[in-house]
Amino acid sequence: MPLKQGFLKFSLNEKGLSLTEALITCAVLALVVGSIYNLLSFGQKSWEATSEGSEAQLSARLAMGRVIKDLREAKEEAGGGEAIAEARSGQIIFYANVDSDSNPERIRYFVSNQIIKRGVTEYDEAQGYGGRETEETLAKSVQAFSLQYADLNSSSLNPPLDQSQRAQIRMITVSLETDVDPDKQPPATSVKSVARLRNLSFAD
Repeated sequence: MPLKQGFLKFSLNEKGLSLTEALITCAVLALVVGSIYNLLSFGQKSWEATSEGSEAQLSARLAMGRVIKDLREAKEEAGGGEAIAEARSGQIIFYANVDSDSNPERIRYFVSNQIIKRGVTEYDEAQGYGGRETEETLAKSVQAFSLQYADLNSSSLNPPLDQSQRAQIRMITVSLETDVDPDKQPPATSVKSVARLRNLSFAD
């Protein structure tokens, strides 16, 4: 028998897959592909959550460092006057020289839409601190931001404080908590630090 004819006969006699077998094969294949997709999707979501959590932790620590650094530089406003213009539990306005010029800037720390921001107003000879405030975002996903005030003797001063009470502030405890998603991992990041106002007089 010629080789070509023998091969053709073998091919015609070979039994193919039945419809049932084909359906089962497709179902198994779909399950395998679906499992792989779910595994990859879970891995991607876990990586994104971990990445967002790490970013939130870093930004919270950097934000805290900036707040404490500025508070330690608090001093009387240009032309003389008070060093702290507003002292509330969730916002503070004070004066500090944070750039290269000789006049202190007006600094404001506050939270808006779960974002902690730093506002800076430059001093101008003509209009004082009446110019435009420049805002900078320091950290997002803020769940809590609080400030606690104390005098020279470490006695608590309960905000909001009037002018005479603000003049007594010598120590500020800052607490910050960030959480990208409170219902999911990783857990919230909480940082706390204390700033001593070293540029102010420590006499009562």
